[in-house]
Amino acid sequence: MAMSAVATKTTSPPPTFHTITPTTPPISLLQTDVARRYTHVHTPILLGLYVLRFNALVADPVSTMLNDLPYVALLQLTFCLLCLPPAGTAVASGNAEKGAGGNTKASGGSLRRKLPGATGVGKSTKDQDGSFSNKIAPSILSLILSVVLPPLPVTVLTILMGAPTTTHLPHTLLLAMHLSILTTLPLFYTHGVSSSAWYEITCLYLPFDGAGAWGGSVGAIVGAWLGAVPIPLDWDREWQKWPVTVLMGAVGGWALGKAILGVLFWKGRRWEMDELEEKEWQYIEDDQPEKKDQ
Repeated sequence: MAMSAVATKTTSPPPTFHTITPTTPPISLLQTDVARRYTHVHTPILLGLYVLRFNALVADPVSTMLNDLPYVALLQLTFCLLCLPPAGTAVASGNAEKGAGGNTKASGGSLRRKLPGATGVGKSTKDQDGSFSNKIAPSILSLILSVVLPPLPVTVLTILMGAPTTTHLPHTLLLAMHLSILTTLPLFYTHGVSSSAWYEITCLYLPFDGAGAWGGSVGAIVGAWLGAVPIPLDWDREWQKWPVTVLMGAVGGWALGKAILGVLFWKGRRWEMDELEEKEWQYIEDDQPEKKDQ
C-alpha cells in the first residue's frame, strides 16, 4: 500500500485585534511666559526665513541651503531651549498608584531616557524651567545627532522615491539635512535615545503635543512629499527645479502641522492603530496505507 500525505486544515479562530499600548506621553510645553509666547513667534520667524530666501534658493540651491542651515539650526535650538523639556525630565500623567514593593508610580507616565552627558534625571519639569545650564548639553547633543544620524537614510529614501540618482547629490543631501533639523532636532532634545519613544515615532504613533514639535515633524514629511508634485509638470518655471518645491513644501507643511496638529486641534491625541494577530494554517501529515494492486 502506498503512503500519501493529506493536508488538513484545522479550524482557526477569527483574527483578533488589540490596540497598541502607548508608552510615551505628549511633549509638554514649559510652563513659563517666555515659552508660551515664543512657541507662537517661532513659526512665523522660521517660515519667514525661507520665504525671504526663496529667490536665492531658486538661483543657487546648494549655496543657499548650505548658508541657511546654521540659522535654521539656531532657531530650532532656541525653540527647544525656551519651550521644551530636555531629555531626562520625568513626565507623569494620571493618578499615582502603588507599585510592587510599595513604590509610588504614576500611571501613564514615563521617564524619557536622557542623552549622554545630560543632567536632571528624575527632576520635574517645573524644577528645570529656570535651569538654563541643564539644557546646554542636551541641545548640543541633539544637534549633533540630528545632523549625523538621519541625513544619510533620508537621502537614500529620497533617491528611492524618485530624486536624481547620479546628479544633484549635494542638493539631496542638503535637503535631507534641512528636513532632519526641522523634524528630528526637537524629538532628540525631548526624547533622547529612548527606544520606546523612537519606536512610536517610526510607527507615527507618538501623541501630538501642545508645543507642536511632533505635529511639525509629521507636517514637514507630508509637505515634502506633496512638494514634489509640481516638479514634473510642464510649466517651465525656474522654481520647479530640484529640490526647491520639496524644501518649501516641507517648510509649509511643518508650519501647518505645528499649528493644526499640535496647538489647535489634535493636542494630546494620536492616530489609533490596531495590531493584527494572525494564526497560520496548520497542516497535519496523515499517513494512510496505500492499497496494493490486486
